[in-house]
Amino acid sequence: MNRRRQKLLCGDKGCSLVEAMVALSILSTVLAGSLGLFDITERGIAAGAKNLAMTALVESRMEALRTIPYQSLLSPDPNGDARADLVFHEMGSGQFQGQQTIDGVLLTSTVMLDHPVLSRSSAATIKMVAEWDDPRGRHRSVRFGLRRANPVYSGVTP
Repeated sequence: MNRRRQKLLCGDKGCSLVEAMVALSILSTVLAGSLGLFDITERGIAAGAKNLAMTALVESRMEALRTIPYQSLLSPDPNGDARADLVFHEMGSGQFQGQQTIDGVLLTSTVMLDHPVLSRSSAATIKMVAEWDDPRGRHRSVRFGLRRANPVYSGVTP
C-alpha cells in the first residue's frame, strides 16, 4: 500500500499545487526569520565602528597631551590657534579635570599631578574617557591612561 500511495503523490505529472504551496510557505517562514539576523548584524557592526571611532578620538587626544610641553599640560593648545581646546578645572590635591562634548560624546580628561603645583611635580597621570549611549540606550565608554614625566624636574623642590 505504501508504494501505491507514493506513486499517487509523486507521479509522472509532478506534485500537486498544495504541496508546492506548503513548501513555499515553509521556505518563506525560514527566510523571514533569517532577515532578523541581518538587522542584528548591522547594529553590531555599527556599534563596533562607533567604538573604533571613539578609540581613535581618545588616542588622538592622548597623543596631543603627550606631545605638548609639560608646562602647558593644564592649558593645552595642540592645534596652535592661541586658545585652549580643553579647559581644566582644579578638583583639589593636584587633580584637574576638563570635559568636552563632541558629536554627542562626552570626553572627560583628568590630569593627576604628583605635587599640587605643575612645575614642582615629577610626573603626571593623564586619564581620558569617552562616554556615549548606543542606539539601544546602553551606556558605552572607552578609557585610556598614560603616565608622563616632567622633563625639567630635578628632584629638588624650592
